[in-house]
Amino acid sequence: MEHLSRLPGIKSEIYTDIEGTGIIELKDTAIHSVKIEIFDADENQSEFFFKIQYSDSLAFFRKKPFAGKQLIPGMVNILEEKEFEAFMPESCFYDTIPSFYNKQNIFSTGSVSAQHKLNDPQYPVHSPFKVRIKSTSPIPDSERDKVVMQRLWQDKKSVRKTKWESGWFASEFADFGYFQLFLDNTAPQLLTPVKEKDTLDFSPLTKILLSPTDNSGIKSFRAELDGKWLLFTNDKSKNFIYIFDEQCPFGVHELKLRVEDIVGNITEKTWWFKRYPYTPPKKKVKSKKHQPTKK
Repeated sequence: MEHLSRLPGIKSEIYTDIEGTGIIELKDTAIHSVKIEIFDADENQSEFFFKIQYSDSLAFFRKKPFAGKQLIPGMVNILEEKEFEAFMPESCFYDTIPSFYNKQNIFSTGSVSAQHKLNDPQYPVHSPFKVRIKSTSPIPDSERDKVVMQRLWQDKKSVRKTKWESGWFASEFADFGYFQLFLDNTAPQLLTPVKEKDTLDFSPLTKILLSPTDNSGIKSFRAELDGKWLLFTNDKSKNFIYIFDEQCPFGVHELKLRVEDIVGNITEKTWWFKRYPYTPPKKKVKSKKHQPTKK
């Protein structure tokens, strides 16, 4: 079943302006023909025909109206609790949805607030909204810029840097879920692509692949080869890759790396590596045992 009428909060031009709501009400038991036309961006058209008839003998089930607070499209919706606030602009919703909030005293490692649940991600949000959370204990001025907000739902997690607003830590998201504050004082982790030595041997490699990790997320990555900036590509915001080319001739080189996360924690490393034409190791020849000659 597809919903083809314009919802109250939709401003898209894909719906033709018509009088009323776009919902057809059947007030008789006659057979009516329905035609649906659909066009893509290149004006290719598909048509769908069917007939419909109203029968008053069919059972009709109507959901009971939601008794709690609701979020209304086309209006500013504000949720204010003791330790949690959400400010949702007019463009957030297409239709009226129920509003649900719950504070949970779940404190994960590194957290500095309770966990707050706001609604359910099955309801889509169509523009960013502001979330503000109070920490459970005072955060020194020197560490306020290290506080991040995490949004969690099942196996999906997103982290944002926060802004201090008169006792609250604020950030923006575009999905519902569980929200919590964390203090991030941990610098990004960066491992060598080969076994650690004084001079790394990159001769067997065709590329350098680095996968820095961090609690909050990588903000910037910079590499310098022998004092000059070196271009790494970024694969799906996870792996940083440099494929050997004329910028890195055979020989011994100095590689400097600098990785920064979203709250300013920095990891810097300097590696010396060598790169020469790769030659596979020689196979050992098994020696034949000397057989005594018979007289």
